[in-house]
Amino acid sequence: MNNTKLNRDNCFLSRDLDICNDRGELVAVATILIGKPVEDNDSAWSCSYSISGIAELNDSTYRVKGVDSIQALFGVFSVIEGTLSGTQIVQQGLLQWCGNNKAHFLR
Repeated sequence: MNNTKLNRDNCFLSRDLDICNDRGELVAVATILIGKPVEDNDSAWSCSYSISGIAELNDSTYRVKGVDSIQALFGVFSVIEGTLSGTQIVQQGLLQWCGNNKAHFLR
């Protein structure tokens, strides 16, 4: 699945996040998809992820490598949280999960 675009049918994990306006009203939904970690040909592991629905981010599938499946999966969590933290909608408090814009999105 290394070169396959992630979707709801082939992902391992998914989470929807609400994008709200400054009055807290839902205006869109962002989706995080994470693929199952897979062993690469070079004995390393990789884990695919995508973030869609956020205009300032490119809607593509990316991979994070690790020495084993757990390191690759933990790496994806860190990369996603770092990527989201750098967006204007997070910095403005407009991205919510479970009705809370202060929540850690991946914990």
